[in-house]
Amino acid sequence: MTLGNADAITKVFRMLGAPGDYFLADEFTFGPMPLAADAHGIKWVPVRIDSGGIIPEELERILSEWDIKRGRRPHVLYSTPCGQNPTGSTLNAERRKRIYELAQNFDFIIIEDDPYYFLQYDAPNTQSSVSESTKAFPTSFLSLDVDGRVIRIDSFSKVLAPGLRLGYITTAPQLVPHLINLIDFSTQNPSGFPQVLIAQLFGPTGWQLSGFDKWVRSLRLDYQRRRDHFLALFERDVQSTGFATADVPEAGMFFWVRVLVERHPRFQKIDPEPLPQSDALGRPKAVARTNAKALMDELFDACVAGGVLVCPASIFVLPTDGTFDSESIDDRSNFLRLTFAGSEETMSAGIPIFGKVLKQFFA
Repeated sequence: MTLGNADAITKVFRMLGAPGDYFLADEFTFGPMPLAADAHGIKWVPVRIDSGGIIPEELERILSEWDIKRGRRPHVLYSTPCGQNPTGSTLNAERRKRIYELAQNFDFIIIEDDPYYFLQYDAPNTQSSVSESTKAFPTSFLSLDVDGRVIRIDSFSKVLAPGLRLGYITTAPQLVPHLINLIDFSTQNPSGFPQVLIAQLFGPTGWQLSGFDKWVRSLRLDYQRRRDHFLALFERDVQSTGFATADVPEAGMFFWVRVLVERHPRFQKIDPEPLPQSDALGRPKAVARTNAKALMDELFDACVAGGVLVCPASIFVLPTDGTFDSESIDDRSNFLRLTFAGSEETMSAGIPIFGKVLKQFFA
């Protein structure tokens, strides 16, 4: 048991990493997560993503071309496979299988952080009955694991109550003693109150598993209604402007809105001069070739001034030394994270404001 996923992540990083090690993760990721590794001297290697999550070919390229002068090849991949924060992407079964094959071929461990597992949705405008069976979810990395190389992290926070701060880790038996030792000399056991609450909830006098299943299904439907409400407003007030698009998330709580910044009248391509900087080993650092980030910073300020708060992609960029990619991530940071976890009233008020600000910004 853990004090929620943030606590679990910190413990797993401490168990697997040493100062100077490199870990792999999505190029855009939840901000506090990499800080837990930074505190232990662990460095990050960003993996390119698209609307479907990590691109396996990019992961394979990084590992096969690894320069041993950097240090040992990354031996850990951190992944949020369902409803990834911030992009809302979900890895399909084919990608999960391929990523696990790469883990076997290149001998790395997968940390499967899956807080949104139970918040997976049907296609827009479809509402499965609570009495129907839950749709078939993609196979987890843990269920694919035959080598003991997956550490799965789950939490009750997203489906019961955030304040519980209670979760759990599932992994191979040979790793469990190391986790127990970490827990014993750090946080020790979670608070007894949430443990009692969960025990009562799943016990013979509580919901039991059948009741929990019913609750999760109804929660999924509620969030799906909110997602579809957000989508309808977005298509009407934002996408109709021709300046932004978004894929429909299959899980989680977030829309990853792509701003078509290349259509802005002040968008510019930059010829980098002087020559790109290099690191100590002579590897070139990627430099921005457009003013996309500057424009996105302006748009963020305009949204705040207009009365709507959005999260710019720049705050989710995985911190690196900039030498792992020939293209600067600043040129790919033309995204905003928006959430549909709020009330329909809040979305109905906020999304039209965003659409108005967007039109004014591109005018």
